[in-house]
Amino acid sequence: MRRRAFTLIELLVVIGIIGILAMLVLANTNNARLKARDATRKSDLRTIKVSLLNYYNDTNLFKTTIGVVELTRDSSGLTKDYINSFPDDPRVAQEPTRHYMYTADANEFAVGAKLENEKDPDIDNSPSNAKAAALHANGMNIYMTN
Repeated sequence: MRRRAFTLIELLVVIGIIGILAMLVLANTNNARLKARDATRKSDLRTIKVSLLNYYNDTNLFKTTIGVVELTRDSSGLTKDYINSFPDDPRVAQEPTRHYMYTADANEFAVGAKLENEKDPDIDNSPSNAKAAALHANGMNIYMTN
């Protein structure tokens, strides 16, 4: 009596197909994570912009910087009265050089981030505002100004 079983070739073909499907799923998952981090960056920039405008309404000026600096509570002048939890770039733990950037004079500010998805429609590679241009020169590709 002959036993029926899978041949080695059949097993290799099935394992290959499963491997290809797993790679496709993993690639789509990574793309979704990238877009989620970019969405977080955009949301953080909007939150910071509103907080800076509230700060300006109370003080009639922005905290001035010399050039472009890493955006922190100290560099922006935003106390807990204006922003409760100060945001940091979603990948700062993996890439310590990733931060939000800030530049301002007494009457104008710009905050920026570097989006990972190079095809994002919000990327601005030719900023018209001088403050945003300074951020662009420091590697940022999305900006919010007043």
